[in-house]
Amino acid sequence: MTTARSVLRQDIGYLLGGGQSPVLVTGTPTGGFSTTGFQCSTLDQYPNDHFNTGWWHCYAGTHKDTTKTVSDFAQTNGAVTLSPAVTGAIDATDLFELWWGYNPDDIDRYINQAIQAVANEWLPDVVDESIVAHDALADGLFESWATAATLNQWTAGGTGTLARESTIKVEGSYSAKLTNTVGNAYYLYQSKGNYPFYAGKKASLYARISCNTASRVRLQLEDGVTTWNSAYHDGKGWRDSESDPWFSIENKTISTSATQLTASARIETGAAISAYVDKMYLDTGDEIYEYPLASSLFSMHTVTQESEVIDRYYPSDIIPPENWRILRLGTSARLWLDPANVSLNAGRKLRVEGQGLAATLSLDADTTTVPATYIVQRALGLALLANGEDKKAAIALGEASRERFMLGSNIRGQRVW
Repeated sequence: MTTARSVLRQDIGYLLGGGQSPVLVTGTPTGGFSTTGFQCSTLDQYPNDHFNTGWWHCYAGTHKDTTKTVSDFAQTNGAVTLSPAVTGAIDATDLFELWWGYNPDDIDRYINQAIQAVANEWLPDVVDESIVAHDALADGLFESWATAATLNQWTAGGTGTLARESTIKVEGSYSAKLTNTVGNAYYLYQSKGNYPFYAGKKASLYARISCNTASRVRLQLEDGVTTWNSAYHDGKGWRDSESDPWFSIENKTISTSATQLTASARIETGAAISAYVDKMYLDTGDEIYEYPLASSLFSMHTVTQESEVIDRYYPSDIIPPENWRILRLGTSARLWLDPANVSLNAGRKLRVEGQGLAATLSLDADTTTVPATYIVQRALGLALLANGEDKKAAIALGEASRERFMLGSNIRGQRVW
């Protein structure tokens, strides 16, 4: 079960009021819309200036995640005036909270402090499918992004834009969307630092590519001596109806004089177009049994190899835990599979199931799996403590400690970090 930040904050606000002297009311704007205020018919029960110097926080709607000070309140029509102004007029979608005595931004901070206190005790489930069996490339599924426009393991070249795409994809959560600028090539590439290891070996590069323009998009493999290109994309999307939807460069011998080994997906020079790349992998004939683990994993308990059907994982394909282990190398961790007892099929994914650290919440719609019963009491205690109500704070913090003790830890499997 997950709980949104807005729900946690409002629960805390109602408890702070103690049912006698409210510090929080919620409502919906009903008229008088402007950038500096609104009217709400349900607020006309409060006297003039009742909310002055308090805070207005919008938790859903056009101005969600916005906090402003209330500079004036008029009982007639329940008119609220805000300072400073918001961007664009407030409207009827802007569900709001009105606080006095406690700043909602402070409550959010206490919520995150409560989560951080149990970040490695109450862990959300994490599934990682970024490993492709026997793939010499890192993150060929394009799952690891530093930002929505920057991949962690891949580099963009030429002139254009790169974007994380969550809808137009083949496998996993994302594909990589490439868009060139007019008259320029644009490409995504990865170079192997240990290229001498591949000298004299056969290499094949594969990828799934979607594009609606023919004769502009292709794969490329370079060793510093020879450059190999795949056939151009025919402009038929993912080509799922084709007998072979893959783009490939197959069985090329890497030179013994190689100065690099670079794989790329390219939009060649021409008009501005977009292409989507997914599941790109480099098969060098080597059987690889050691892979980097995703940094999102705090613990792991199950490893399953993908079946012949894309994105299907069956219990019969689970790799027994005695046939894998975690290798910790400084600040990185790797998954080692026993080659004597594990048979991997090139190009198939490995599904790693585990848990990650509980994350703090930055938006009202963000949710957490850390039980609300603990968070609310812990954050309530911190708010009371900051307000000088030491006795009430001690009661709430004591209740939070009891909740924490009863919850215990839900960690499963082996620790990655």
